[in-house]
Amino acid sequence: MLRVNPRWLAPLVGAALVLAAGARAEGRYIGTATMAADRTVTLWLRADLPGDAGHGHATLLYPQSDPQYREILCHLGGLRPGETKAVKPWPDDPNPASQSCTASRRRGGRD
Repeated sequence: MLRVNPRWLAPLVGAALVLAAGARAEGRYIGTATMAADRTVTLWLRADLPGDAGHGHATLLYPQSDPQYREILCHLGGLRPGETKAVKPWPDDPNPASQSCTASRRRGGRD
């Protein structure tokens, strides 16, 4: 398996998520997420460029030790080993605290 430094991948994924804004406006999903038996979450994401100029793909692995693991599960609405879910676009809100599971619990939401 190819290992990529997350610092190199982050700008690409960020760009893909920005490009997914069109998907958000249309209510589409941007990919799928699956949890493996060891509880690693794999995201397969796709972003389409405006005007059919192309598209990009990203495969991201989040083991339980990843600092973003809990936030990924929160965004997905939870995930169990062996389960696959569609991934909705991330919100535009740049304040990560407002998107956290902790903030969700304060609003009466579930992880």
